[in-house]
Amino acid sequence: MFRVLTCLTVQHDWRFVAVAALICFIASSCAITLFNRARSSRGRTSATWMLIASLVAGFGIWATHFIAMLAYDPGIGISYDVGLTTLSLLMAVAVTCGGLCIAIYIPSRWAVSVGGGIVGAGVATMHYLGMWALELPGRIAWATDLVVASIALGVLLGAAAFTIASRRDTVLNTNVAAAVLALAIVSHHFIAMGAVEIVPDPTRATGLLSVAPLGLALGIASAAIAVLGMSLVASMMDRRLRDQSTRTLIALNNMPHGLCMFDSKKRLVLCNNGYAEMYRLPPELLTEGTSHDAIIAHRISSGLLAGDKGEGAVKNKLANLDALSATAKSSRIDKLADGRLIYVTRQPMAGGGWVATHVDITERQRLEQQRESLAAQETRHVSIDSAIVSFRKRAEELLGTVSNGSNAMKSPRRRCWARRTRPRSAPKRPCVNRTRLRRTSRWSRPQPRNCRHRSQKSISNWPRPQQSSATR
Repeated sequence: MFRVLTCLTVQHDWRFVAVAALICFIASSCAITLFNRARSSRGRTSATWMLIASLVAGFGIWATHFIAMLAYDPGIGISYDVGLTTLSLLMAVAVTCGGLCIAIYIPSRWAVSVGGGIVGAGVATMHYLGMWALELPGRIAWATDLVVASIALGVLLGAAAFTIASRRDTVLNTNVAAAVLALAIVSHHFIAMGAVEIVPDPTRATGLLSVAPLGLALGIASAAIAVLGMSLVASMMDRRLRDQSTRTLIALNNMPHGLCMFDSKKRLVLCNNGYAEMYRLPPELLTEGTSHDAIIAHRISSGLLAGDKGEGAVKNKLANLDALSATAKSSRIDKLADGRLIYVTRQPMAGGGWVATHVDITERQRLEQQRESLAAQETRHVSIDSAIVSFRKRAEELLGTVSNGSNAMKSPRRRCWARRTRPRSAPKRPCVNRTRLRRTSRWSRPQPRNCRHRSQKSISNWPRPQQSSATR
């Protein structure tokens, strides 16, 4: 540890050390950000971000080493071999790329930690190749314990950095992981430099393909700034586009209908959760690039669609779908085995392929049938009510006709009866048809009162009541 502190305080210029540490942190932050982009992407996009992250990490490690070497002053003139310097850069990029591939694409619990450890090993590879490119009038003797400590510390801190980065893609986790990765690079470099002991040897000559430290540092700094700047811009643009795509995907997944998009080669581009849940698609059929024929075949063979499940049904269904127009909008209704009705609308795109919406219209059809049934019942009720009203009018008309005829028949009979019962000499006034009866005794007959319409003669002709022997 004393040798490391002596090397850092006596043999290094702190100004260049600070610049090297700053570039190292910026490069580490870009590498961690691009690593998260690669992990969250799929297919070619993921591979592209992984390669960019490898270049950024490799250039960052390389720039940090040579800018820190510019701060190193062993007391003698030094230069660098161009070939070995270039090889150290390539090795840094290659080893870092291998570690990122393991951390991104291997589905294992320890894959991220192992990948981060390989990135730390890439730091060691680049450093010792860069030290091999060092040309000076002497030989370098290494302290084995410090060499082992530098490699072990770089590997452990590299694994810790990528483990932290993989937990959650937030600004805090990204900055903490970048700081740990920068610490891995810087600590490895200065511990390894503390293991260096230069033994003077005037017989060693400088090679023809060598460059001065200042020129090399300026070139490396320019390249590093360019690469890091482009990486930062790309990372910021990707984050913004990623946020927009995330909001769009959230909106699509919260749609009540199913939506899917296929390219000109009938490969799946995207689909929302409604489409996957509607047809109960497994996860392997939801990945980008899945063929449309495979999705239709699964839909039929699983018994989701009503009808036959054999290969003939799959061929017929695919033939019918292939016969649809590639330029005009089309629609159809698919009946599922559980009785649901799916209304499918296919809208072709200009560059080939199509966008399809799948709407469950089962409830709508049921409501329409109920509405039609209610409308038919209402029509029947209206017709029955109108028939009842018409019948009532006809009955009333018929009853009125009968009543008028009856009145007409009754009125002449009354006039004739009144004419027969009224005497000619009597005044014209209403005739009293009822007689008022009066009983004179228990055995006497009722005697009618004197009626002006009857003559006295008619009354005297009535039989007299017989008298009893007692009254005689």
